[in-house]
Amino acid sequence: MKKIFIIDGPSGCGKTTVALELEKLSNNIKYISSCTIRDKRPEEVEGREHFFLPKDVFEKKVKNGDLLGHYHMYLNQYGIDKEKILQAPQENILITYHSEEGTLKHDIEKLNIKYTRILILPDDANVLKSRIIKRNDKISDKEVEVRLTKYKEILSYKDKYDYVFINKEGFLQEVIRDIFSIIKNDK
Repeated sequence: MKKIFIIDGPSGCGKTTVALELEKLSNNIKYISSCTIRDKRPEEVEGREHFFLPKDVFEKKVKNGDLLGHYHMYLNQYGIDKEKILQAPQENILITYHSEEGTLKHDIEKLNIKYTRILILPDDANVLKSRIIKRNDKISDKEVEVRLTKYKEILSYKDKYDYVFINKEGFLQEVIRDIFSIIKNDK
């Protein structure tokens, strides 16, 4: 039976890194990255961090109901391609998300697929700010502040998740190990 593990958290918390590492640990885990209209960063790979779509293609998918959890964030749009989830042969599907409370959860419930929500947070706002700037040194101060505000918002509803992990500097492998244990032992 297919199960979705939603790895959620603010920009820079390590969601994609965790998902990619988990996928390497088992043939029965598939990471499906989100679709977006934003520009690809130089270090990003199509299909790894995101599927980078032209705006018209993305909007057609939204109109046709082909994207789960469609949301606007940081002047961009994101969503998970429903067909990629339905067609994946693996039982355990990983998707990453940016904490838009409710929309993805409701879309997955409509598919009648069991899911678990996992939240990853950084040590604190200062660590998060450092990570955000490190991965995009051209980011404006305003954009950094928007992401830090989102982080504070996420903290206000963190109790709604099934699991919460703090991705402390230097302890990424422990977070990966613990989430893998959850996936492996989930019934």
